[in-house]
Amino acid sequence: TFNRVASVQILVGSPEIHVTAFVEESQQALAELQRDVGSVAGVNRLEVNIAFEIRTYRSEFATLGMDMSGADQIGDELDEMIIRQLHLDARISFREIGRILDVPASTVRERVNRMLQTEVIRIGAVCDPHKIGLNVGAFAYLRVDPARIDQALKHLENVPDMGEVGAVSGAHNVFVLMGARDYEHVVDIVKHKVERTPGVQEISIRMISHTKKHRPDLISIVP
Repeated sequence: TFNRVASVQILVGSPEIHVTAFVEESQQALAELQRDVGSVAGVNRLEVNIAFEIRTYRSEFATLGMDMSGADQIGDELDEMIIRQLHLDARISFREIGRILDVPASTVRERVNRMLQTEVIRIGAVCDPHKIGLNVGAFAYLRVDPARIDQALKHLENVPDMGEVGAVSGAHNVFVLMGARDYEHVVDIVKHKVERTPGVQEISIRMISHTKKHRPDLISIVP
């Protein structure tokens, strides 16, 4: 229910829940997010990691990256409502969006064209992972020698099974999201690809039980 929360996944093991959130680049915004999530009933431990850099992103893996570029904010509440409608159905007409939001279709057309031109949005296709043979998801948190993080990221971003690869704060300074056919495939990916990451010192794997929330409209697409 929190606006800043972009995805919520139930994991097997501890921690039991993985939350990805999008916040402004400020200590206050981060503190507010920690306060909100920490106040949820049943939460007795909260660990926060900040994504410094996202190297790989595949939309069908249903996760987010956080853009840390510090770019100026563009758009307003109407833009956000239009994006939400496009998120629900990218083929929806400007007239239908206007009807839903009670604004002229010409306004919707102008807003969408502006957002496309300024690269606020990109319109494309999002795959159903199950239809392309992906049935199991897992996060891997890696502790990598700081001097070899760039090598590690380059290695991981070239692995086709990775849906997201990024550098984060904390003891485990690299994280990945993997997509696999089954549990045996996950083991194969970890053994033959993740464990061969340059500079890796420790690996922690968390299987995703199911995803409770995912907002593609907040995703930071990696070119």
